[in-house]
Amino acid sequence: MRFPGLRAGRPLLVGTFLRVRVASQPFWLVRATGGFYTVGWREQTITGGYKSRCQLRLDSSRHEFSCTNMHARWDRVGRVITRPADATFNDPLNIGDFLDTALQHGS
Repeated sequence: MRFPGLRAGRPLLVGTFLRVRVASQPFWLVRATGGFYTVGWREQTITGGYKSRCQLRLDSSRHEFSCTNMHARWDRVGRVITRPADATFNDPLNIGDFLDTALQHGS
């Protein structure tokens, strides 16, 4: 599996967030200790949730995600920090499987 932005000889440092698209779906690829994980929000996994309507942005200074179009905020692993006032429950972001560092080397 290859992602734009991952180039041989230019490793991503731990704590790097890279926005990518796969099959027309945007998500964030996050470099963590020992590998990578993905953060998505377009697939609504909870009926009545709010994340799929979010225009997600990264607050890189805080390593948090927030919406530009509603009052919602998540930590770097998708846990809800703040939900919209009209939401009756938390709607965490979708976290993909952890990928080991072989991905970084183009495997």
